[in-house]
Amino acid sequence: MNAPDELLDAIYLGDDPDSAALMLADWYEERDQPHWAWLIRLSVFRRQTAMMDPRWEYWDELRSLWIERHRADWFAGYPWQQWEPEPAARGDWFDDWGQPVAFQHLAGRQPGQSPGEWNAACWRDLPLRRTRFYGGTADTQAAVEPILSQLRGISLAQFAEENDRIFDWLGNSKQPIQLESLAVELPNSRALQHPAFRHSEAVERLRSLAVRLPAAAEMSGIRWGETIWAKRLRSLMLRAEDGGESWPRLVVHPITDRAVFPELENLRLERFSLDWPVEARGPMQGWNPTRKLRNLVLAEVTTGRNWAVLGAHWRWCGVESLRLEFAQWHAGLQAFLAPFPAGGTLRHLEFRLGDLSAENWERFCDWPGFATLNRCLIHASTLPQVGFEPFVSAVSQSDIRHLELIQMRDESGGDWETMALEHLAESLRPGQLLGLRLRLGGEFNLSESAFEAMVRLLSAPSTAKLRSFEWQVSLDGERLSRLVDALRLPHLRRLKFRFSRPYQCNLHALLTSPQLPRLACVMVDSDVRVMAPESWQSVSLGGRGQVFTELSRIQPDEPFQESIWR
Repeated sequence: MNAPDELLDAIYLGDDPDSAALMLADWYEERDQPHWAWLIRLSVFRRQTAMMDPRWEYWDELRSLWIERHRADWFAGYPWQQWEPEPAARGDWFDDWGQPVAFQHLAGRQPGQSPGEWNAACWRDLPLRRTRFYGGTADTQAAVEPILSQLRGISLAQFAEENDRIFDWLGNSKQPIQLESLAVELPNSRALQHPAFRHSEAVERLRSLAVRLPAAAEMSGIRWGETIWAKRLRSLMLRAEDGGESWPRLVVHPITDRAVFPELENLRLERFSLDWPVEARGPMQGWNPTRKLRNLVLAEVTTGRNWAVLGAHWRWCGVESLRLEFAQWHAGLQAFLAPFPAGGTLRHLEFRLGDLSAENWERFCDWPGFATLNRCLIHASTLPQVGFEPFVSAVSQSDIRHLELIQMRDESGGDWETMALEHLAESLRPGQLLGLRLRLGGEFNLSESAFEAMVRLLSAPSTAKLRSFEWQVSLDGERLSRLVDALRLPHLRRLKFRFSRPYQCNLHALLTSPQLPRLACVMVDSDVRVMAPESWQSVSLGGRGQVFTELSRIQPDEPFQESIWR
């Protein structure tokens, strides 16, 4: 049952898309389609949550689970069902508003059948508003021409020399086009100066823009403030290809000027040399404290200016979640964080680094804003053993409720891993942790002493209120049974781990444990399909859920009524 066009247009083109989407959910509920309704609601809940907020991950997992549970019924009879992406990618079949996305499926096209004819047959009567193609502009144009007037989002996810002609196509189309989102990989930056990109009706209602460019692109002359869509944009991603040290120069002051982008909530800049023409002197022109920059991601950027100037400007944007992705920690990152004060808007911080030295770890803990973080994530090739105890001590004196420590190098943690787990168990405050994700040693060579230390940590007062737990090591059936016997976590809702020999594991004992009465979502990060399907079908919890063979996630019964991650 397709939704009314007026409701869909209110979502994609209106000024209050969240409210319009919830109205559409009610519309489906009133017509006895609660599964569609809850997909839309879950999508809205996820969109309204900062990406590094722990609740975002919860909504995202439930949304993916919901799609896996109902997609066969939703798409029964559509020929492209046979070309399914991997399970982890199926969430991409739906956009942020719970509406289906049209993928390019040309593999089954019949001789003499045009791309447009084939895709029209594939998509038929679905209420499509977005399309994602892995070809160039010409292929996309031929395939989507029959439904172009109803599309609100186009994605060209592959470099092609012809992609710089996309704005010729959009600006000169004989059909009315109004895009809410655009993602394109361009061979050069000249297309960003195209009149159709800056002023055409096709992009007048744009809210989301993602552009990927080659390393040699010239970005310094882009006049963002002169575009017709700047005051409406909510999400912006600019990414350059890896060109060694020759990254494009980007003047970022207009991007963070609230007079230019007053609605911007999400910003990702990757592999740019950032420049700033002014000094930081306080709130920027047009700054609106009621509209925050919810998510900021800086990945391998450089700056010729003082890093502290850069941090000071973003501080005034009200950043809630910050992710820094760099090969190495350097002094500039410490200077960048310095202007963010304790008790400010920044609550979620994630580092994705190469090696992290003990000295830099201690400097990070000395930053005043560390004490008022709600969630701290550190992913590094190697976590330093020296300095771990002071780090845990700093965590115990902070507001951190969600902690993630991931050492990516796959080697045995040995005594260091055991020591680290014992420090966490002994030093953190009672009831402090609501979320915990750990990988401190190798995935496949967990020592017995480290396993016992983890059991003690999960029995410690600091984890008594734990809602979410993920341990990135492989467990066999015997250790899983011991872990289940030891768990006393009445608030636990989400659990994720790995199996080294999944056919030996007794999930039924885990899922029916009276010591885990609120468990609603279990994920097993391994190839559980080696198990006999009947062994999964026999694991059922009635009102509490059902396990799926491919994703091994539990269908929750009551995930929607409460906010459990505060």
